[in-house]
Amino acid sequence: MCNISSVRKKQVLFLILFQLCGTFIEKMERLTQGQKLMLLVKSRSESDEEVAAGLGYGRTYLPKLYKMQRLPPKTLQRVVLYFQVPETFFTDDEQPKEANEPSAPYTPASDRVAALEKENQLLRDELEEMRRRLVEEKLISDDLSEKLRQVTKRD
Repeated sequence: MCNISSVRKKQVLFLILFQLCGTFIEKMERLTQGQKLMLLVKSRSESDEEVAAGLGYGRTYLPKLYKMQRLPPKTLQRVVLYFQVPETFFTDDEQPKEANEPSAPYTPASDRVAALEKENQLLRDELEEMRRRLVEEKLISDDLSEKLRQVTKRD
């Protein structure tokens, strides 16, 4: 077994490394709590069985924890105490810390307004044309109706 100071040094070095690699890890997909647990376990000189026993679980339960998106609350408390890491190690990246900027470049409002006004005018012109056609069709319909009445009156 390692003495306590060397284990603590490994933990501190791991946390420093994790902080330094934080930007890289964020660019990859976000790590689940189970994956973070796996990182902690693999950074120790103990076997999975020893860590599982230290957490109060059987050796087969630890791999199941690795696959979890979120650790159960009691398990999370045990892990935080066992590895002596802050709970924020597992929860920091669950909420975005800053707003995401849009991927498209900003366009000045005046450009957008001009484009909308042009589109609006085109729609008005099209609507006016449809109204004109409707009036023409109504006149034709009225004329045909009148002729039909005249034909039916003769008979």
